[in-house]
Amino acid sequence: MAYSEIIKVKDYQLGADGTLKDSMMMKLMQHAARYDMTQAGCPYEYLVSKNMCFVLVRVALENYHRAVYDDEIRLDTWADTISGAMFVRRYNAWRGDQLIMSAVTLWCLMDLTARRILRPSACGVEFVEHREFSNDLSIPKRVVSPENNTLVGTYDVRYSDLDSNGHLNNTVYLDIIYNCIPDPFKQHLKFFKIDYSGEARLGEKLNIYFVESENNVCYMRSVRSSDDHECFTAKLELDV
Repeated sequence: MAYSEIIKVKDYQLGADGTLKDSMMMKLMQHAARYDMTQAGCPYEYLVSKNMCFVLVRVALENYHRAVYDDEIRLDTWADTISGAMFVRRYNAWRGDQLIMSAVTLWCLMDLTARRILRPSACGVEFVEHREFSNDLSIPKRVVSPENNTLVGTYDVRYSDLDSNGHLNNTVYLDIIYNCIPDPFKQHLKFFKIDYSGEARLGEKLNIYFVESENNVCYMRSVRSSDDHECFTAKLELDV
């Protein structure tokens, strides 16, 4: 079954334009996923006790309509496909009968000491694939950014950015993206795909690169300034 949560949009969850921030939607998705995993018999605390955790590898999200203050939305999430080391989770968000957002995420189970990827079955929980639910998004593949990108900003990882795993929370990257998109392109994201390829920890500096493509599509990537290791690459489709 899908996990469903009814959410009343609060004023502190809105951006400057009065609509629900994409980073806040990602936070709500993260929260729902944790509850669904608990419902499936795999709470976060259990995984940590076995020195494991699920980490987000990729996300693709499409906005059909924007939520605003006091909207009541229903967020659904479910485990979709579990194959090899791949754990696919999907989401739909509804405002009444109107679908306002769909997303698909790719996760992997990691051994926190060896820093190696495990099959989901290694945690000892038998997950159920809920193919009776669906959305129209394809499982995201690796994002490749064009090479002619331009440095548009830097970001210093702060204590308030960290999650309980001790690194920059994946939802914060959406705020970094919005802050670093050059002014002529500052619009809502109709669609985005993010490839999370490296961790960023407290005190690290990220260099943010941007390149415009065509048909209202652009790309952004970040690398750690200390070793040039890539942390994320994003494909962004502007809602114009």
